[in-house]
Amino acid sequence: MSLIFGILLLLLICAALTLWFFLKPRTSGGADLSLLRKNYAHHGLWDARNPEGSLDAILLAARLGYGVKLEVRATRERVLFVAGASPIPLSTVLARLDGSAPLMIEIGGKKTNLRLCLLLAKMLDSYAGPFAVISRDPKMIAWFKNYRPSFARGQIVAPHTDVATSHLLRNYLARPDFLVVEKTLRRRPSVLLLTRLVGLPCFIFIVGTTAEYRACRQSRSFVIFEKIRPRERIKKGNNHEQFYL
Repeated sequence: MSLIFGILLLLLICAALTLWFFLKPRTSGGADLSLLRKNYAHHGLWDARNPEGSLDAILLAARLGYGVKLEVRATRERVLFVAGASPIPLSTVLARLDGSAPLMIEIGGKKTNLRLCLLLAKMLDSYAGPFAVISRDPKMIAWFKNYRPSFARGQIVAPHTDVATSHLLRNYLARPDFLVVEKTLRRRPSVLLLTRLVGLPCFIFIVGTTAEYRACRQSRSFVIFEKIRPRERIKKGNNHEQFYL
């Protein structure tokens, strides 16, 4: 009986270690993650006057103290642009922001495009402001792990990605610094394991109501938001930042 118990215990330990190999994030030598202690405006603070992803919407979010989440793609001529109602060259956005707000830059597209990663990396090499790169594709985030390890990097967890990626079983490729989780998946066991037990920073997207925002903050998650404007302040007598609407 004791032999069977020992074998079962050994198998359980091996299974746990194998799972941890696939799930674990970057654990040492990470980038500066202070830029992650912000809520991020999805494509800027857009409304009827300032279209989604427009330069005015992006600059307004920066002026009000939010981070800005952008989606970047490339033309056939290999020119990087910010996706939105009217595409804007990424170089223009970076020049106008000039480091005034932290950026979360999603590498867009449905296919793995390592050439796009290289183009983006070369442009960000000369940018002095705080930024992080994120993608639904672990292979593209893995490119930054290998060739730009000083860049903060995040893995998007969304329901329409493949099963292994949506359950974080491809983290071994990218070893992300943080997660960006679609709101319906925020209670997925793999997400809870890394965020609650390991303390990996987590952003929930896209948050569009006061109730959703408060639920995310109660679970110590930050948000990528639209249609609301969180007001950020530090609660007196508390050593931790608290965020309120």
